[in-house]
Amino acid sequence: MSDKPLQIQPSTKVAQLLEAYPELEDILIDLAPPFKKLKNPILRKSVAKVATLRQAAIVGRLDLPSMINQLRQAVGLAPIEATEAPSVDDYLGAAPDWFEKSCVSTAIDDQPDRQSSEGPVRASGH
Repeated sequence: MSDKPLQIQPSTKVAQLLEAYPELEDILIDLAPPFKKLKNPILRKSVAKVATLRQAAIVGRLDLPSMINQLRQAVGLAPIEATEAPSVDDYLGAAPDWFEKSCVSTAIDDQPDRQSSEGPVRASGH
C-alpha cells in the first residue's frame, strides 16, 4: 500500500473516497441532498463502489470541478484545474424522440386509493 494520499479526481470512486477520507461523508451530504443515501449501508456497499465522483456530481446536479476542489480542500490537497463538467445528458444519454418531459411527475401519491380499502399501491419485490 502506498503512503501517498488518495488523489481526489473525477474518476475516484465514492467508496474509495470515503474509505480514505471518512470525514468527507458529511461534506458530500451538505453539497447535495441525494448524497444522504450514502448513510444507507446497502447503497454504500453497492452503488458507492461503482459510482465515480463525476457520476455523483451529475446525480447531485453539482459543478464537477467545484465539488472536486471542495473535497480536495477539506483534506488539504491542492485544487485541480477546472474541466468541463458533464451534463445529465452526458451520463444518461439524450432523451428518445417520444419522451415528453411535461408528462413526468416527481411527486408520489402516498394516499390510500379511494376506490379500494387497501393502502397506497406499492411496488412488489417479486
